[in-house]
Amino acid sequence: MANTHGGLIAYGVAERGDCRADRIVSLGAIAEDVYQNIRRVASNLIYPTVVGLHFHYLASADNSESVLALSIPESLDSPHLVRPKNQPQGQGWWFAAPYRNGRTPNGCRSE
Repeated sequence: MANTHGGLIAYGVAERGDCRADRIVSLGAIAEDVYQNIRRVASNLIYPTVVGLHFHYLASADNSESVLALSIPESLDSPHLVRPKNQPQGQGWWFAAPYRNGRTPNGCRSE
C-alpha cells in the first residue's frame, strides 16, 4: 500500500466469498501491546520503514461492536521491500517485493 497510494487495513470485518465486507466480528478492547506489536512488525520487516501508520479504533455507541483500522500513508520512500520473517541474520539477507490484489496473492480481484 505504501508503494502505491496508501490504504486502509480493517481488523474485525468478515468478508463474503467475493471479498466484500460482510459483517463486523467485534474485536472488543484492544491492549496497547497489540498496537506495539503491529508497529514492531512493520518496522522490523519492511525496508525502508513505513512511517506515519495511524490506528483508528471504532466502536458502536454501546461498545458492543468494534473494529480497528490501520491507515497506511502513501510513501515518498518507495519501493518498500519485505524481509521474510524466519531469515537468519548475516550475509545474504534478501528482501522481496510483495504483490497482492485481494486478501491473498491469488485471491479476489478488483472488478
